[in-house]
Amino acid sequence: MNKSILFRPQPLKLLLEIYRTKSGRQKPSIIDISKETGVSYSHTLTIMKILGDAEMLIFETEGRRKTLELTPKGMELAEQVNFINANLDLLNDLLFKDFTHTQ
Repeated sequence: MNKSILFRPQPLKLLLEIYRTKSGRQKPSIIDISKETGVSYSHTLTIMKILGDAEMLIFETEGRRKTLELTPKGMELAEQVNFINANLDLLNDLLFKDFTHTQ
């Protein structure tokens, strides 16, 4: 897998959306993830295939729905990305708050 794909906004957004929906009633489908993130279905499918080839997620067919589930490897990566993302948001909030108070 080309590791640089994970540093692009859309693949990270898709990975995090799958991670965030893991506790829902049913597994998310490709179209669910596509709609929720605003990424086109075809691009979502392409990225999901790359993540599947890298053993980050598993495709399952439930009737006509193609659902997604993170593997332990994918879950670990998603948790790390989520942690970094949350800390960047916190840092951004702190910097923005300090910036607005100094002006």
